[in-house]
Amino acid sequence: MWLLIFPEGTNSFSNTRGMSKKWANKMNIHDLKNVLLPRTEVLQFCLEALNPTVQRMYDCTIAYEGIPPDEFGQDIYSLQNLYIEHQNAPVTHIHRRRFGVGEIPLGDAKAFDQWLYRR
Repeated sequence: MWLLIFPEGTNSFSNTRGMSKKWANKMNIHDLKNVLLPRTEVLQFCLEALNPTVQRMYDCTIAYEGIPPDEFGQDIYSLQNLYIEHQNAPVTHIHRRRFGVGEIPLGDAKAFDQWLYRR
């Protein structure tokens, strides 16, 4: 069984960077520069519900090469640019990590948040 979700709720662009920063301030945690902070409750709920049947969780981060520091991949490589104008990223990087669901502290929301933010 596979379930693909974006636990941060969306991809990174100018509006969501501000929301991520605001959330970090509210939760008194360090904001991330190149990715959004995940919404831990949704991910924890999914993992708890699927725990008997899913043994592994994969963390995938996608980055496009050549994006200037203050710009966002979504603005340059939008769906229209990709599929209609055929403007593709020269190189796309995919970073993935695998975690055993049994090693994740699912029963305690605070422990789960700390585990996730350390990743």
